[in-house]
Amino acid sequence: MANDGPLVSIILPTYNRATMLPQVIDSVTSQTYANWELVIWNDGSQDGTEEVIDSYHDSRIRHYGGPNRGMSYALNRGTGLARGSYIAFLDDDDRWTERKLSHQMDFLLDAPQSDLIFGNFRNIDLASGRDTTGFEQLSEAMANLEIEGAGGSCFRVVGGFLHRALRAFVWVV
Repeated sequence: MANDGPLVSIILPTYNRATMLPQVIDSVTSQTYANWELVIWNDGSQDGTEEVIDSYHDSRIRHYGGPNRGMSYALNRGTGLARGSYIAFLDDDDRWTERKLSHQMDFLLDAPQSDLIFGNFRNIDLASGRDTTGFEQLSEAMANLEIEGAGGSCFRVVGGFLHRALRAFVWVV
């Protein structure tokens, strides 16, 4: 495992996902990039989530919580508790491949001018069994991004990320 490199703070907000949480946490503890901390914010779960988190005995895992106040609150609290030079977000129903952080940190260290990186993902709909590439689902928004090659299978978004990515969505207030 790679222990060198900057500390990455992984922010994991969770709410009533006790049955899924072991796979999520295990996907972090199996990372080949080992210089990470996992900051879990338990947003008022009442389904045994706390017991699942307590079953892990890894000093890199820290958890906090409070009454249910929603995802934005949980993300903000978790981010505020982060100690790392980099922040990664992980949803409580997602799993990472074991080299996810290694790939992203290699890219970031080679391209320190990057403000944000993200990778493709697989979406497996448990109800229908449909397995799709995540960018297929976001194709309209992704089509608005101006990208350039950054070596290997990596690409860099050049300019106007938020404007370009959000241009495809209609907001109703």
